[in-house]
Amino acid sequence: ISKKIKEKFNINDDIERVSNGINSIKNEILSSNKLKDKKVNISYIEGFEEFCKNAKDNNIKVAIATNAPMKFINTVDKILNLKKVFGKNIFSCEHVNNVKKPDPKLFIYTMNQLNLKPQNCCIFEDSESGILAANKSGAGYIVRMETQKTSHNSKVANVTIKDFFEAKIESIIKAISN
Repeated sequence: ISKKIKEKFNINDDIERVSNGINSIKNEILSSNKLKDKKVNISYIEGFEEFCKNAKDNNIKVAIATNAPMKFINTVDKILNLKKVFGKNIFSCEHVNNVKKPDPKLFIYTMNQLNLKPQNCCIFEDSESGILAANKSGAGYIVRMETQKTSHNSKVANVTIKDFFEAKIESIIKAISN
């Protein structure tokens, strides 16, 4: 996104500086009173909460591993109650010295925190950089969430779904069980 914005608006700064500016604006918006008052419409992808419950019922650990900063995550947590779903398994690029996807460090860190082998992990991703990071991490199964961010086909993902109703827990268990 930063590269597209840089090109579209003829910005001379490097990509990292543009990305930092975008993140700063995003954090400012998310920290605004409008968001704190829950007037902003954000929600889980359809079927997500049911899928996570089903995963937990099948002794599958669930976590978030995101490029977003913790300030952003904490703000979203106030609306979606992320901790109810993920407990302490919420990880930001800040946990790995702000190294972001497509570098696999965040996924590898998350796997280590959950005490899981890469081949026994399923990663759901909605960005191409995340899908590349998932592949580099050695994850046993990669699910591409089809969103406006990932409108083109990924040759790396095992399957593509539009919502969590399409996610089949049995297929995932089979794919990551060794």
